Amino acid sequence: CTPTLIRSRGMLRLGHRARLGRRGGGRRRGDISEDEAYGGAVAFMAELTQRIEGHGTCFCFEPLGPEDTDFINSAFESLEIVKAVDHPCMQVQLDAKALFDNDEAAPETFSTVAAHLVRYHANEPGFELLGSSGTIDHAALGAMLRDIGYDQFVTIEQRMIDADNPLAGVRQSAQHLKECYS
Repeated sequence: CTPTLIRSRGMLRLGHRARLGRRGGGRRRGDISEDEAYGGAVAFMAELTQRIEGHGTCFCFEPLGPEDTDFINSAFESLEIVKAVDHPCMQVQLDAKALFDNDEAAPETFSTVAAHLVRYHANEPGFELLGSSGTIDHAALGAMLRDIGYDQFVTIEQRMIDADNPLAGVRQSAQHLKECYS
């Protein structure tokens, strides 16, 4: 396969996923340099956003912690790509756990990305019940979102806690979400 063919196949796959509202997998650069990965991501996303603008969806690079990815570990790196692509179908998503993993759980982070923030994951290490780890200060993060006037999606990202009663954990996390993010 040539790089052009690989890129074309990827574009078709991601364009289709955008139409379906599905999300992709993890990010690892492998042997690709940071500069090459950044340039490739910008070029790819610039083309993809042109293709999906009629789908009513957008793509977000969600900054993740260093344990989860080696590309786009910072809200500021995500914002750089969004600004370089310069298309409304490319925006920022934040993740509570990643904000703590990357030492970015601060008002400056939220105010810097505010104009492009369209989605927020409330989660815990190991995707446990919200508030269960004692690591993530959801009340503080909720206050930072309110301070920037954020009124978009806040979603719970959690694994199934109890297979016999799968909604119990969801209810418990939803209650914590309401307490901290409303």
